[in-house]
Amino acid sequence: MSADRWRSVRTTVAKRMLARHTTLAQELTSAIKARMPEFRKIDPGLQRTLDEMTRHVIQVTVGGLIDLKPCPPPPPTSPTLAFARRMGERGLPAYRTVLVGQIAQRWLLNRMLAELELALPEPASLDLVVPMVTWQLSCFSVLDDAVGEQHMMAQERTRAKVGGIAPEDVAFALEVAEDVDQIEALLHYVLDARHLGLVVWSQHGTVRGNRLVRIVRALRQLGPVDDVVVSPRDLVSVHAWVSLGGPVRQATTQISRALWTTAELRVSFGEPAHGLVGFRSTHYQAVAAHDVAQLPGSIGEPAVRYRDVAVTSLLSRHAGESQPWVLSVLGELGTECDDRARLRETLRVYLEVGENASAAATRLFVHRNTVKYRVARAIDELGVSFETNRLAVAAALNYHHYAIGDHGSNIAPGRTAALRGTDLGEGES
Repeated sequence: MSADRWRSVRTTVAKRMLARHTTLAQELTSAIKARMPEFRKIDPGLQRTLDEMTRHVIQVTVGGLIDLKPCPPPPPTSPTLAFARRMGERGLPAYRTVLVGQIAQRWLLNRMLAELELALPEPASLDLVVPMVTWQLSCFSVLDDAVGEQHMMAQERTRAKVGGIAPEDVAFALEVAEDVDQIEALLHYVLDARHLGLVVWSQHGTVRGNRLVRIVRALRQLGPVDDVVVSPRDLVSVHAWVSLGGPVRQATTQISRALWTTAELRVSFGEPAHGLVGFRSTHYQAVAAHDVAQLPGSIGEPAVRYRDVAVTSLLSRHAGESQPWVLSVLGELGTECDDRARLRETLRVYLEVGENASAAATRLFVHRNTVKYRVARAIDELGVSFETNRLAVAAALNYHHYAIGDHGSNIAPGRTAALRGTDLGEGES
């Protein structure tokens, strides 16, 4: 095939693909989400940035197919670099950002080869295809370098803007270091104390300036807290530890109220523990509670404590097995309707307070006899014997409450008050 004929075919294919670049961009976005779980549930701002990036990559790459000229570095206004900056601000690793480009490269190459195969009058020889593949690889190499640089710069700006302890220093303290003096010097925080780990994040997916860390630092003013260390994950969330100088209940209540009423920030708590081991364990518990807080049944709850969701945290790691088991234990009680939702919530709270009808009535803001009536009905609808499966029933109810949820059901009139932190610390660790 002559050079002119080969160029004509590439031009035809490029124009055909560019004419439907919006559809191609949607397909590419779906391919990225299929490979990268962190993009399957993202806020509207990041979704827009991702969409703009995929459209831009297709336009530039497919447009360059005509002449196969070397690719210059993208300008700072490029949607691809804007995407890299957003990824850096969100605290996502640089290699994950580059991986997006690699997925796009492979997807686009396969799509262009398929389109060319349809347009060619005869199978393309390697001497035609190899230069095209080499050109595309070189273009994405230039793009990867620019993306990596923008990602790093965004992370540095975010760290300077937010303040606190660098994430890599926290990772070193959590996973590597064993010398307590070295860790204390690194974090400016005393480890010979009782620690409470927290994850604090924005309810709405964005926080202006360093408002988030200013609020967490304000925890120093609370009576139950002696010291605070904060490490930004990104512009919308932080990991934090407080050194407790008072009861757990008082600390969790004041912290959750202060964060929610001030800026509608959500918080998850680990369990209080002492020393370096406790510093690590309470953090991992807070992170696990944060993961549960992202499940459908927990969305909107300002505060979640690990002790309340430990069972759900364990079960949710094997959701494919856990949910069928939960529904089999609950039987008819697992049916989605307002009446069953009220019964589930009543039985769950009743078991949480040690099968004390009066305490459950106080938590649910109903009469004691109402609790007893609902509990009896709930037990009748279980899929297993309550007398011999109390632990299984409690675990199934806990998982259903946090992981599945009762959407749209007004199941507990007193729940709003509880969510503001009034009973997060019920009982002491």
